[in-house]
Amino acid sequence: MLRGGHACAGWRLSVIASIALSVACTEASSGPVFRVSTHGLAACPVPERARLVLTAVGDFSATENTSDALPLDSAAELAAPDRTLAFEARAELGSSRFHGYAERTASPDVPILLWPEGAACRVPGVDDYPAPGGGQAIGFDPESRHALVVGGGNADVPSASVAALTFHTGTGAVRSDESPQANLREPRAHATVTPFGATLLVAGGENPLHGEEGARAEPRDTAERFDPGARRFVGSIPLVEPRSRHAAVVLASGETLLVGGRGALGDALRVLELVSPDSERGSIAGLPALRAPRLSPSAFVLDDGRLFVGGGTSADGAPLA
Repeated sequence: MLRGGHACAGWRLSVIASIALSVACTEASSGPVFRVSTHGLAACPVPERARLVLTAVGDFSATENTSDALPLDSAAELAAPDRTLAFEARAELGSSRFHGYAERTASPDVPILLWPEGAACRVPGVDDYPAPGGGQAIGFDPESRHALVVGGGNADVPSASVAALTFHTGTGAVRSDESPQANLREPRAHATVTPFGATLLVAGGENPLHGEEGARAEPRDTAERFDPGARRFVGSIPLVEPRSRHAAVVLASGETLLVGGRGALGDALRVLELVSPDSERGSIAGLPALRAPRLSPSAFVLDDGRLFVGGGTSADGAPLA
């Protein structure tokens, strides 16, 4: 159970009406207090009488034990070492095993959602969303623990192209809202979603309601900001280059870098674009270009700060290394 350090706190419990909790932690008495809670998915409930172990993860050692009680689907205030980085939960009964993990944030609340190990668990959407057809963009805000699913390409369900829903990765709550502020201002499919200051950035994409799928669909030259706390879109940002089916990464500066994709003429792009949460504008000034134009590439930032870009296809669909 060690991730990046020694386990300091572990809770053992039987899930019936309440949970017996044992905590192992040398520094807990002088550390911060967290409100830790465990939650299950309706489609994959944790079995009754399951044995649950909670572990604080960080760079510290464990010695003495104490005990308390923690009812399922409720919160308990628990002291933990100051260097706690995350909490991990494991539940087990026979061959049924569940696992949950939550990183520490600025909030003292630590909800942990238990997922079945080695099996899929269906998370229902809301009304007609997500709709068939694909093209939805998904991103995650670690501070609020919300995943955002947005847009998509289905001309038979036009409302789905501007719809959005949030999934709380700590509680399993799925929410959507039909009000105009909770929906995209423009239909978008094959956009990207990245953390963007205190919001999420939904960048680019294509209009799935006009033109044909793929090369003839109109790419967007705008981005929209989503506030996960208010569950509202709070403004648009102009981009320099229309693009869809691109990659996006967050740099150490907090800026989002848009990589490759399909441009206004249906061609694969070499152009990179930097979107700043400070200026709320896109810029291509001073940025290098990709050596090969790429449609639907993969991109991520390496530990040394360099950017890796690979895969994807050329405009004619030929795969790239």
